[in-house]
Amino acid sequence: TRLHDYIQDSNECAGETFESILGKEKAGRVCCLGRTITPTLLKRNEEIVDIIKRRYSNETTRMAKKLDGLQGLVRCLLKQVNPNLDDGALDNIMENAMEVDNGGSTSTHICMIFIR
Repeated sequence: TRLHDYIQDSNECAGETFESILGKEKAGRVCCLGRTITPTLLKRNEEIVDIIKRRYSNETTRMAKKLDGLQGLVRCLLKQVNPNLDDGALDNIMENAMEVDNGGSTSTHICMIFIR
């Protein structure tokens, strides 16, 4: 765990940190600490973290695009239901709907705006 803590606090990559603590790997030898930590395993873990970060970033981007599309659809539907709404009022409705906390229903909140 000391190695793990040192790696977490270090600005170096895991391989460089491992090397600074235990020395360079020698060809044909396996340098390990305990049963599970080796430079190869640390590198593999870094690669896995990078893959997860990329997937998370891609998923976040995809969800943001979907949300933009849904907001456009809601704006269009609101405009069809109430053609007299100007863009400012429509913006206010959308902002208020997006600010509703998770305790209430957004769809109910939007309907209440129309009733008033």
